Amino acid sequence: MFTNSNSALRETSATPTPTPEQLADRVIAFEARGRAPLEAMPFYPKRSGRLAPDVEDELVGDAALISVRGMAFGLSYTTPDLSVRERLGEITTPTLLVNGRREKGFQSVRDVAADEIAGLEVVDLEGGHPVNLDCAGGFNAAVVDFLARHP
Repeated sequence: MFTNSNSALRETSATPTPTPEQLADRVIAFEARGRAPLEAMPFYPKRSGRLAPDVEDELVGDAALISVRGMAFGLSYTTPDLSVRERLGEITTPTLLVNGRREKGFQSVRDVAADEIAGLEVVDLEGGHPVNLDCAGGFNAAVVDFLARHP
């Protein structure tokens, strides 16, 4: 089961693997900007616009606890090798994609996954990148239904 993930499904041939020096430079640049890069990410709670105010406040409070340095290292060192796009055809287990349609940049990737993963079940919801937050009820229903059919 997965949701919108451009990094996990991006074309690796389109993005060369960064050198260790480039990775170190990314960390420095990310840290130099403080919390702004984190708050600009599509999954940052304030960007959703669909969360209940009390939920948004709690999530923003939790986000304030995230280490900028840790986030910089995580993004710089894990994201370059994250894509599994070339291996989608190897998936043989029942798989569910809960897709947030409002994340326009993911929709072509959604189609690639649907074409490449045999038997992929796709549930499209009117959410964005954090579809599990934007459409919690629909997301939960899709997951419960899927798991009930694939124990």
